[in-house]
Amino acid sequence: MIKHNLKNYITLKKPALRGLFCFKNLTLSFSLILFSSTVTASSVEYNNFKNDNVMVDGIEFRFMSYDYIVHLNSRDKNYGKTVFVGFKTQEISELSDYVIVKFLKGCHYESDGRSKWISRVRGNFGDIIPYKYQSLSIDSEDLDPSFKSSDLGRHYFYLWNDQGEFSNDSFYFGDKEPKNSFLFLRHSPGTAFDNGMTSQNISMKYKSCLFKASEVPYGRVQASKLLPNALYCFDWNYSREYDQKSHSFIKRERLNPFCLE
Repeated sequence: MIKHNLKNYITLKKPALRGLFCFKNLTLSFSLILFSSTVTASSVEYNNFKNDNVMVDGIEFRFMSYDYIVHLNSRDKNYGKTVFVGFKTQEISELSDYVIVKFLKGCHYESDGRSKWISRVRGNFGDIIPYKYQSLSIDSEDLDPSFKSSDLGRHYFYLWNDQGEFSNDSFYFGDKEPKNSFLFLRHSPGTAFDNGMTSQNISMKYKSCLFKASEVPYGRVQASKLLPNALYCFDWNYSREYDQKSHSFIKRERLNPFCLE
């Protein structure tokens, strides 16, 4: 049985922000690695917050996302998105009985306003492929379909903290035994930007799904065969495409046709 509790926020309530952000007197500064060079951001803007959770057979499945804009200077910006997905079991001992699998479709493409091409690559089941998924696929760099799996362990890079909530201030499951039964993953799938000659664009759709670990075998598997076994999926998209007329990045609900060719 699934009980759905949907909340969409322009800004999140303060309790949900503990250890994550501080919006008052925001003075964030950090480094981004772009084309093997370090660029320091002058400020970061957060918006379009979404928060959702469901109960699935006694397991709480949570989702949170936000968009961000990195202001490199008065003109240059990088556009990105961060997603948190996690689950809470009845007992700590049950945490390893569940995994998160991420499905994706779409592409990251570069454009000069006249033509489009793929310039980014990524890991896919042990291979390196162009960042283009014409059909729904599983997002996994190694031969374990579960998201962010590792040779150190299927759950090694899952995160937890004392508060039992989404936060950047967390421990790895593989480094320290959790004190509560909430694990989560954090994901930021790249940034879109314009460098004055070409633009890096993102047109993607995702499904972040909760599975019983026993339903996710190791090895290559088609998304269409694995997806029906999901307990629940959160659907989300990430679209930032440069518009030549307005000279700005816009969001589109549909995938760019180029990603499906």
